[in-house]
Amino acid sequence: MRGDGRKSVLIWVLAVVLVLTIPKASAAFRYLHEGMTVPDIEGKDARTGERVSLKEQLHGGMTVIVFWASWSQRSLDELKDLRALADEYKDLPLSFLAVNVERQHLDSETKGRLKHLLDSLQLPFPVIIDDGLKTFYAFGVIAVPSTAVVDSSGALRYGPAGYSYTTRDRIVDSIEVLTGMRERPALVQLKTGRQPKPRASRYYRLALQMTRERMFERALAHVGSSIKADSGFAAPYCLRGEILLKLDSAEAALSSFRQALARDSTMVAAYAGLGRALLATGDTIQARDVLSKTVARDSTYTPAVLDYARLLAALHVADTATMILRQALATNPNDPELLLTLGKILREQGNLSAAIEAYRRALRFQFPLN
Repeated sequence: MRGDGRKSVLIWVLAVVLVLTIPKASAAFRYLHEGMTVPDIEGKDARTGERVSLKEQLHGGMTVIVFWASWSQRSLDELKDLRALADEYKDLPLSFLAVNVERQHLDSETKGRLKHLLDSLQLPFPVIIDDGLKTFYAFGVIAVPSTAVVDSSGALRYGPAGYSYTTRDRIVDSIEVLTGMRERPALVQLKTGRQPKPRASRYYRLALQMTRERMFERALAHVGSSIKADSGFAAPYCLRGEILLKLDSAEAALSSFRQALARDSTMVAAYAGLGRALLATGDTIQARDVLSKTVARDSTYTPAVLDYARLLAALHVADTATMILRQALATNPNDPELLLTLGKILREQGNLSAAIEAYRRALRFQFPLN
């Protein structure tokens, strides 16, 4: 019997490994879903100093936006590939925009290093430095790099997290479909998504802003107005669930996340929220089931990864928890919360040297020296 039990555990661990290593399209943004209008992006080109506006770029056609950082090799790979695509498709109604999300604030040394890097890359499209990470938070970027393929109306049509050859092929596919080069996508079914009514979108964006400022009661009021304007819009139900969790109203949050999923059964953020709400109510069995399926659906979605790893560690499955965290860190190596959680679990396992290194990396990114 003991041998059968060990085999069952081994099979379960192998299943998790397979799920986490199979390439898949991922949800890159916490607050945006296919069909939703993306926030405007404004700033100055880091090389020329010229004013840049996403809204103005969209007048000329679709835009591919990449959120990148110099510490991410996959970011640099994507920038080089987008440079080639910009040249290949230069005659199409298409533009590119790179948003650097290096860290919250840049010191003079980092700015100098970025300038040198950009000079060497010679990108034929604008690059904005997201000082304060305002655009990063407005989009709800989950991993670095992340890409947003936006059509000429400003709607998100494809948003993968991370970067690979498959991602590149899907970006190419998106470009050729949205610019009319071919009628059907060969690699990815582009989603038009359900576009919410404009009034609902405005109230939703206001609710997001109030949530970031921790003005939760006002945020809930805007969420209610968004739902009233368009009851089929799933995102405000999900946001209401997140706010209710912050207010320690787990049962009400459960209902909100379920309402979101009733309207959009593909919303990773709502599945992650449901798992967190189940944890808050003490239902660890259902929480484990929901979170494991959420991570299987999208192994780069950091909120779900964190909750699932913490739950597994609490259930004394720490080796699997650290494996899941390391997998997430492969996509987002400088995420301080992933690193702090990994450090805590490693410390509890007695692996002090690895824990200290994880803590050091987390603090280096969270509080960079000026």
